[in-house]
Amino acid sequence: MVERDRNHPSVVMWSAGNEMYYGGTIPTYITSNMTLLEAWIHTFDKSTRPAVCAPNVQDATGYVALAKIQNNCAGINYGEGIYASIHSKDPNVLIQGTENHGYLGMTNNTQPTWFAVRDNAFVIGHHLWTGVDYLGEGGNLGATSGFLDGCAFRKSWFYFQQAQWSDSPMVHVTIGNGSTSNANLAEDWNQSGSVSVVTYTNCDSVDLYVNTTKIGTKKLSDFSSNYIMQWTNVPWSTGTIKAVG
Repeated sequence: MVERDRNHPSVVMWSAGNEMYYGGTIPTYITSNMTLLEAWIHTFDKSTRPAVCAPNVQDATGYVALAKIQNNCAGINYGEGIYASIHSKDPNVLIQGTENHGYLGMTNNTQPTWFAVRDNAFVIGHHLWTGVDYLGEGGNLGATSGFLDGCAFRKSWFYFQQAQWSDSPMVHVTIGNGSTSNANLAEDWNQSGSVSVVTYTNCDSVDLYVNTTKIGTKKLSDFSSNYIMQWTNVPWSTGTIKAVG
């Protein structure tokens, strides 16, 4: 892998292991192995690119120790909650999320995981698990994780990301309660009774209509904790639901 890709300028660091250990603290053999792997990788790649590994633990002290071997870089899976602790122990450690939920994960699963990147200059970015549904460990077609389904159609969480990152005005309607992690959201209006509705948007406000009846107006600034604009008790009726940003 290193020999094949070492001349690509898009490669900024190497992955030398992913979730090779689960538990409370990072064991010493992980640190020892990374000492060997880091040196071995740089016999093939003479650049300053670090090689990092990502055990799935919540051990700030252990990650600081690993970073000293990994050119002061740390790769952390689902560890937004310990970024600040790592930084306080060693402010020189450059942190990246090597595997992260793309929806909600921080602060009791109510805030987007990317807030940890947005709010901390010492975190360079994160990687979302997963982009496309697949047959595997994610359960039924990876349905709780992917932003695209098996046919590459966009799912509700795709628009959640778009609303947070895109500069072009957008709004998208989905049915369900979007304020929880792994929320069960629907793309159709074939419901009954009163339903919950989410509008993902980067516009200042949204007007919601059921057919020609205006349900109300909501301001995005009132949902700044996670940008999930939630509507409750929307009366279902045959026809069309429409959001105008």
